[in-house]
This record gives sequence, structure tokens and C-alpha cells, in this order.
Amino acid sequence: MKKILIGLLFMMLSGCLGYVPGQQSYWDAQVREMCEKDGGGDGV
Repeated sequence: MKKILIGLLFMMLSGCLGYVPGQQSYWDAQVREMCEKDGGGDGV
């Protein structure tokens, strides 16, 4: 029961902060792909 409560609390706090695990890596990949198409940037 305690683990469920901690999990729910973490999900609520992360939702408020706008942090979603994996979302940052998704957008990093999107930006890298756009830079490669444009031929600019260093892939970061």
C-alpha cells in the first residue's frame, strides 16, 4: 500500500512540474533529426 501511495504522489508531483520520463529524449531526437535535414547544427 505504501509503494502505491508513493507512486501516486510522484506521478502527481511530476505532472505538476511538467516532467514526463522519456519526453525529453523524444524531443532531443526530434531536434537532432530536424538539424540533420537542415544540414546545420552539431546534432545537439
